[in-house]
Amino acid sequence: MDARREFLKTMSMAGGLWTLSEGLSERRVYAEETIHSQGADSIVVRTLEPGRLIPFLCLDATNQPDSVVVCPMPANKDPEPVLPKNPKVGSPDEGDLMYATVVIDPETKRFRMWYWGEAQAKLGVTGGMRGFTTSMLYAESQDGLDWERPELGFVAFRGSRKNNILDTASTARFHPRTVLLDETEADPRKRFKCLGSTSRGAHLSYSEDGIRWRKSGIAPIANKKARFHESCCFLMDPDCPDPEKRFKWFNQFPWGNDIPDPRWDCPAYKTLPGSQIYSTDALDRRRIGVAYGPDEAHMTVSPTLAMDPDEGLEEQIHLISVTPYEGYYLALYEYSWFDLEVRTDRSDLRLAVSRDGLQFERIQNQVSVVPRGPVGTWDDGNVISPNQLVRVGDELWIYYSGSPAEFGLMGSPKGWPLACEAGYGPQIGRAVLPYDSVTCVRVRPWRFRGSFRSDPLTPGKKLPQFLQANMTRPSNTRPHIVDCAGPVDKAFRITVNEEDGTVVAALEPVTGVAGRFKIPQEMLDRRGPTPFRFHVSIEDPYYGICSLKAL
Repeated sequence: MDARREFLKTMSMAGGLWTLSEGLSERRVYAEETIHSQGADSIVVRTLEPGRLIPFLCLDATNQPDSVVVCPMPANKDPEPVLPKNPKVGSPDEGDLMYATVVIDPETKRFRMWYWGEAQAKLGVTGGMRGFTTSMLYAESQDGLDWERPELGFVAFRGSRKNNILDTASTARFHPRTVLLDETEADPRKRFKCLGSTSRGAHLSYSEDGIRWRKSGIAPIANKKARFHESCCFLMDPDCPDPEKRFKWFNQFPWGNDIPDPRWDCPAYKTLPGSQIYSTDALDRRRIGVAYGPDEAHMTVSPTLAMDPDEGLEEQIHLISVTPYEGYYLALYEYSWFDLEVRTDRSDLRLAVSRDGLQFERIQNQVSVVPRGPVGTWDDGNVISPNQLVRVGDELWIYYSGSPAEFGLMGSPKGWPLACEAGYGPQIGRAVLPYDSVTCVRVRPWRFRGSFRSDPLTPGKKLPQFLQANMTRPSNTRPHIVDCAGPVDKAFRITVNEEDGTVVAALEPVTGVAGRFKIPQEMLDRRGPTPFRFHVSIEDPYYGICSLKAL
């Protein structure tokens, strides 16, 4: 792994880079820097029918990529937080807001949010977690932009019950970023689930309304020796091809799986002589593990890590957000790097993809999808991932937490108080990705054309008549070369191929509609279970393709 990290760092200095313009800033993308996925055995054959989106997220050997590279698309961030610090003095979230889960409840048609809040009366307070009073909080919204803090009346805080604190005292361990709304649950008392963790195990809670929570009394993890730190993400994928792995729970694994009794005060966490930083070889760097099961009550810890910082350029992976997406799993992971001079830990959100939800490959490890804000803005310190992304129409909404200061390293003399004194204060913001344009396939640098093929498909009961290519144009990403691009109807060529590469039919561009292709009669007459693939040739290096939509 050390050799891989050195190779990637060498590549970043060697000039084999792809440059995308984003406003006035330049972002660089490695020509090749993804870890291959699990291969043909993990590829699911999907049905081609009207409405099907065919994204291009990860291209391994089965996709036969030739002179192309997959690039993550940047999210558009709102300039200000959608849920800022509570301006009311003495409120439970007057200091910090982070670790959000947001869902759209089909019953109420409203956005619902569970989040972590902290209140700080003054610097140097010793009571409560990290010198703060910590509460698990709740908010609602009609549109996902303007949020209300309802007065729940459950918990007295500073002499008043007029607050939005959830009553989680009976749950043993509740974490707001692992709340799950399970629409497949037959028991209405278990419609909402939460799977929190401590270093000694997992703790499952249930709720009928998402507000009143109770302990389940179930030990959901089969491995009694499993050790966890902080819960990251809890999901249920009803379309998972393996029903024994529909539920997935992602967690931090700061220590190796072979350590019998990990503790926060273990030697790996102590300051090294003459140093105020983590040791890059110590076991304290956070990794991401995953447990899976047929339901929330019977989970098994995967023997392999979902993501390991030893496989990438990051110093550690603090938290991760995982969302099922068109037969894949999208992960926005916290890419963390250390500032050795001021002893802080910085992070932003970057993209990884998986076919099975158990092991993830990075998509351009050095490119951020949700970057830190410009210097002086509310989120220029750290960007923290949510539980899952929320689909709203044709968009994916990312309710991230952002702060104007950086974490203090646990290995530093002050650790968290160092960040607190700098005004850490995270708040909850929103970033947006187009649903059909999470990634983009482009021709690699110093190449004039490239090609690849989609994952396998089989004809549905009703075949679409058209395919719409969702493209990136030079005016969107590289305005300084817009005059170099040719006509859009000449930018792509798409054929239908058998698995062995035999061409079944060629798709003709539709005149007057950019990126639209008509599916020929030979394809419409095709029936049977034999898989086929779309073979995409990019004929103009100044265009890219994000996905195909069947119409």
